[in-house]
Amino acid sequence: MGVDLYLGLFETDMRPIASWVSDGSSTYLVPGLSPLARNFKSSTRSTFSTLTDTPGQLTYTLTGTERPGWYLLGGIMVFAGQDPLNPLNCLVVSTVPLRVP
Repeated sequence: MGVDLYLGLFETDMRPIASWVSDGSSTYLVPGLSPLARNFKSSTRSTFSTLTDTPGQLTYTLTGTERPGWYLLGGIMVFAGQDPLNPLNCLVVSTVPLRVP
């Protein structure tokens, strides 16, 4: 069984603001919560390029329109097709704090 992987920016209560997605040739930020990888299956260690078919890194430039305060950068893994916003479906949730001045 595969997993869906989400990587995004969240409010401190885990409401999604935006997430990174890949179209196979580039990775970009979209509003809301969308999977970076769907039904991902791997029996070996994976890299970002393995997940998205795109080399490189995720980037986001603050535009000045962001509300100052604390946010979370986070990743969520659920079994494929499950709701990532339901904590009972989450296999892994990992976050780090981000402060916008």
